[in-house]
Amino acid sequence: MLPHDFAQKSLISRLFNYSVISLNKYAAFNTSVQSRGGNTNSKTMKKFSLILVAMLFLGSISAQTARVNILHNSPDDAATVVDVYVNGEIAVPDFEFRTATGFLDLPAGTPIEIDIAPGTSADVSESVYNVSLTLEADETYLVVADGITGLSSTTYTPAPAFGLQVFPMAREAASMMGNTDVLVHHGSTDAPTVDVVEVGVGAGTIVDNASYPGFVPYLELPTADYVLAVQDENQTVTVATYGAPLSTLGLDDAAITVVASGFLDPSQNGDGPAFGLFAVTAGGGAFLALPLIPANDDPCNAISLPTDGTTGVYSNVNATVPAGEEVIAPPAGTDGTSSCVSQDGWCGGDLAIQNSVWFSFEATSSGVNISTCSDNNTIDTQVALYSATDCTDYSTLTLLGANDDVTDGCAAGTSIYASDLTYCGLTVGQTYWILVDSYAGEQGDFEISVSETSCPARAQVIHNSAEDIAASVDVYIDGVLAIPGFEFRTATPFIDLPGGVEINIDIAPGGSSDVSESIYNLPATLEEGATYIIVADGITGLSTGTYTPAPAFGLQIYDMGREAASSASNTDVLVHHGSTDAPIVDVAEVGVGAGVIVDDVAYTEFQGYLELATADYQLAVQTSDNATTVATYDAPLSTLALDGAAITVVASGFLDPGVNNDGPAFGLWVAPATGGEMIPLPLVTSVDDFEPIAFNMFPNPAQDELFIGSSEQIESIAIYDTQGRLVVSEANNIQRIDISDLSEGIYTVAVSIGERISTERLVKL
Repeated sequence: MLPHDFAQKSLISRLFNYSVISLNKYAAFNTSVQSRGGNTNSKTMKKFSLILVAMLFLGSISAQTARVNILHNSPDDAATVVDVYVNGEIAVPDFEFRTATGFLDLPAGTPIEIDIAPGTSADVSESVYNVSLTLEADETYLVVADGITGLSSTTYTPAPAFGLQVFPMAREAASMMGNTDVLVHHGSTDAPTVDVVEVGVGAGTIVDNASYPGFVPYLELPTADYVLAVQDENQTVTVATYGAPLSTLGLDDAAITVVASGFLDPSQNGDGPAFGLFAVTAGGGAFLALPLIPANDDPCNAISLPTDGTTGVYSNVNATVPAGEEVIAPPAGTDGTSSCVSQDGWCGGDLAIQNSVWFSFEATSSGVNISTCSDNNTIDTQVALYSATDCTDYSTLTLLGANDDVTDGCAAGTSIYASDLTYCGLTVGQTYWILVDSYAGEQGDFEISVSETSCPARAQVIHNSAEDIAASVDVYIDGVLAIPGFEFRTATPFIDLPGGVEINIDIAPGGSSDVSESIYNLPATLEEGATYIIVADGITGLSTGTYTPAPAFGLQIYDMGREAASSASNTDVLVHHGSTDAPIVDVAEVGVGAGVIVDDVAYTEFQGYLELATADYQLAVQTSDNATTVATYDAPLSTLALDGAAITVVASGFLDPGVNNDGPAFGLWVAPATGGEMIPLPLVTSVDDFEPIAFNMFPNPAQDELFIGSSEQIESIAIYDTQGRLVVSEANNIQRIDISDLSEGIYTVAVSIGERISTERLVKL
């Protein structure tokens, strides 16, 4: 007989000489016993599982056996490595923390006396823990060693006594093919009662009120990858979130144990091993740590950032895509020559959210800059900014802006690209959310900062002063030439102007040397992030020509401008009355029969945006009582391909050029958001299509009475002031008009017969 065979038979013979303590089949076994050395403290039985290795030899001898998998889960530093003795003989040397034996055959119906001693012990006299037990035949057990031995000089808070927790009816394989059966054990001494909520596929609460040192019976789960949020029993605080990649790990048809192990607060427990969830398979070996997912894996757990530019280092390692998050991925960017550098989307090559983490901030200004610019980044970042009404419901998140790569500097052009997003139009005091993802699923560290930023106002300037001396002007902003050679009936594209501070807008003749030649000045404070339409109207009074009426030159400012339609299938139309001698008018749509769409708009006024389905229309410009049509124009929005556009339609020029220095005639002109030369709407019919009305008006100038006569039956007479306001209205061929109540000044008299209208200038003394 070889020495090895002799030693094996000697060990087997000793394993039969046990005193008996019956172990109840269905009760957890948690025992504190006196050591052989007289020590009454309990000791972690981390290496208890190694005894089972020695006892494997009994499988061929004992007719009655039980199947047992033993897990060492005591984090006490005095029990990091232990020796296991059976009936006084070394059986399992150097049994380590967070290891398991795997399922083994052990004798059943036979009492076993077990001693635990420190690792590298000399003999059983150094035992710090002793227990006797009897296993039942044909049963399957899972045994977990938990707790604190009390033998260490380290202080543990709390310090529950070391013990063995026994779960009968354990499983070595799943009960159904395609599933993974998961037994859960709470083995963290300082963790409270917890729930486990599955947040990856949205399965909800799968473990309810698990407390140390209990078990939660097997969960029979379809084999998939899950995300487990460990929460307090009220589900108000998330302790930590872990990935449970059952499918990725190939755990189809397997039965495993997930153990909550280690200290939630290591600082109160000798800086011992930190809390985590660990998977233990039927085959045993080292515990498998489930990946810790960043706490800010979803919007409701976003990390709050200051807006002072402070930089922090964060990670997206093991980050997931919670159910529903995939639908809020930004689109491919539209600005610039590459979608990668836009401020409204990501690179078209990777639009999927893959390893996202979340941040939030409270807006302290209307503008914000979000930057991941850092040489310390190890991933290529993608950022997106959202508003939300409910952080738990991804459908309430609205994308405000997104960026993939910085156009220059900040690591652009290297293998690690950073992101930089500036957004204006925030509401001060409102909370916003930031998603940080990575290109192509990279995982690693990155830096991020949020900073207040000054936002410019956006403005389109339209030149609509029909006076000859203002045919071309120079526009200065705070003394600097901003728009040189700005011509009548042209518009700028939307440009940035300083916001939140007072600026001085000066108008000077075209070809001016500097702002000292200004003929008009307007101090204005534009709101940060707001969008404006600014129209230059009126008469400067510097011309040698005569204009009737001659309202003063000025800038009309509309503070709710749009650069695009509110709907992609619409054309949003802003209407501005900028004709100095036209009365208050209505605009009726007569092509598709929409009726009056602009009501009582007077000179210098704006009519708020009309959100029109993009089609071809006909617009009849009518007097305010709709009795007379001044002119009818085509508005071919569809033909001009203005889908999704926002435009401004301006009533421009003189209704009666004859009394306005033979200046440009009245018409409707379109200023698109892109600027450039304004587009005239085609004239269908106008007062010029009819024979002029021949009438006499005297005296002129007049003081109290005005007489008007014609060979035809006059239907109505209207008198308008220089602001286009109707001040006198008469009908039924009245020839004598009382004007004694009118103030001194210049007026326009309009005489109507049917759809014909003629005007004459009146001077009131």
